[in-house]
Amino acid sequence: MLYFDAIKCKSKSIPLQVVRVLKNNRRLSRAAALNKTKKEPNIYFSLFCSFPDLFCSFPDLFLDFTFFSHTTLDKPWYVLPLSPENDCRLQPEDLDTFLRSLPQKQHLLILNNPNNPTGHLYTQKELEALIQVCRRHGTLVLADEIYALTTYSIKEFTSIGSLYPEGTFVTGGLSKDRSAGGYRLGVCILPSTGGNALTQAFEKMAATLYTSIPTPIQRAAVSVYSESEEMEAYFQITREIHRIMGRIISTSCNKIPGLKATLPQGGFYFFLDFQALAEGFRQKGLKTSNQLGLELLDHPHKKV
Repeated sequence: MLYFDAIKCKSKSIPLQVVRVLKNNRRLSRAAALNKTKKEPNIYFSLFCSFPDLFCSFPDLFLDFTFFSHTTLDKPWYVLPLSPENDCRLQPEDLDTFLRSLPQKQHLLILNNPNNPTGHLYTQKELEALIQVCRRHGTLVLADEIYALTTYSIKEFTSIGSLYPEGTFVTGGLSKDRSAGGYRLGVCILPSTGGNALTQAFEKMAATLYTSIPTPIQRAAVSVYSESEEMEAYFQITREIHRIMGRIISTSCNKIPGLKATLPQGGFYFFLDFQALAEGFRQKGLKTSNQLGLELLDHPHKKV
């Protein structure tokens, strides 16, 4: 995981900053491997350990709650359910009410944009409304923007870090927009007001959690983070492929009686709502998504 002070590294300059650090350090003094598996801690673990509590919206597949409930040093975490009536988007009034109910004074909101699994994209206006609430309550934001460059209409994407630089940790990585699954290298922009104190505190935690990024991954990152016409063309092609496939399949699912699917605006995902079929599933002994998945795999043409 590479991390930079946001004063020196704005969202749009992440690639060049990464290339500069990688080229100047064969074994990175301020970098480490990011492994988002259940076996190894990562940057999120470090951040969670620094706050009294943390919370995220649901549906959001950002967290494995079972795993993190055992690795955040017994710090409380909360889930804020989202409403289909609001298109499964976090509403500022709901966030304000929720924060007022919490006893702690410092919070960390986890916000995934574009969202996994809904595929929704927060507009600049929506982000500005959420930021007003965060500033009022002294809430910092962990912005998971790893799907940013997969936004179908890229001009519509706004990084919350550009609107709330003093209170946002912006994270990203190689594996999604650059199709480098398994290349565990991520980046994090620290809040602009943190200064050297935040950087030094982060380095102390990182020193005990990370190992240096393997050289082959560094070399790959130098190549794909460098600005080039070839990479821009690749982004445009993959965005269009994801847009076509995501919307075709989402639209097809919405034609199935009892199913409701979100219309994705970015990423590889859309969210299926089976609530209208829940009672029928229970009568057939299907109580979890895993059970439903196995049933569909065993009987792909059978009505369940």
